[in-house]
Amino acid sequence: MKKTFRYLLAFESAEGIASVAEFGMYDDYKSFEEELGRQGLPSRLLNEKEFKSPGFQKANYLDLR
Repeated sequence: MKKTFRYLLAFESAEGIASVAEFGMYDDYKSFEEELGRQGLPSRLLNEKEFKSPGFQKANYLDLR
C-alpha cells in the first residue's frame, strides 16, 4: 500500500475565518504559503493529529490536491 503525504496548511483570512488547505504536492503548498505571506496572512503547517483536534474541526476545509 502506497502512503500519500498530505500538506495541511492552516491560515486565517483578514476577516478572521479559519481555514485548512490540503495539498498533495510540496510545490503547490509552498506557492500558496508564499502568497498568503505576501498578503500578510499568517499560516502554519499542521500534522495529522493537530488537523483532527477540536480546534480545527470547525475550520473551512479546502481540498487543493
